[in-house]
Amino acid sequence: MKTFFLSLFSAILLSGCTNSGQITKKDDFNAEPFILDKINTFERNNPDLGKNEILTKKLNPVLLDSISLWMKDSLALNRTRFVISELSEVQDGNELVSIARGDLSLDYSNNNNKLNLKALLILDPKHVTLIQSGKKYFVNGNVRKVLLEPSDYTQTALGGEYNLGSYLVKLDSVWY
Repeated sequence: MKTFFLSLFSAILLSGCTNSGQITKKDDFNAEPFILDKINTFERNNPDLGKNEILTKKLNPVLLDSISLWMKDSLALNRTRFVISELSEVQDGNELVSIARGDLSLDYSNNNNKLNLKALLILDPKHVTLIQSGKKYFVNGNVRKVLLEPSDYTQTALGGEYNLGSYLVKLDSVWY
């Protein structure tokens, strides 16, 4: 009986473990990024966005409030694919912290729109040996701080553009 409870306790502990610090290959990754799902829903609920300058100007405050709210969600950057453009170390008090600069530029079919988002990704020590500049990685992570607020949706001749801002993000997991 004692062995049974030890086994059950171990199984519960192991099931709660995550792959923090791990990079795994997911060739069949098809889920939309959380933030893109939210933008698509916003566009469906606000079809006047991008129709003309007056309607877009009226909807921009609602959009910016929505983006700010979404980015507070712990899932905000889940399933987001960043291009890592730079790896570096910064001093944080007495601690040296490894970070990567990540850029998201995502074209999608709704109204030929584009999403732009920038992040400073706080790396687990295991990430440092596995991540390379110039490569694309999917990430799950939590926004720790807003570095640059989102700006208005802009309409261009080719479509629209969402500038979602810049964020400091603690990575939970990374894969390619």
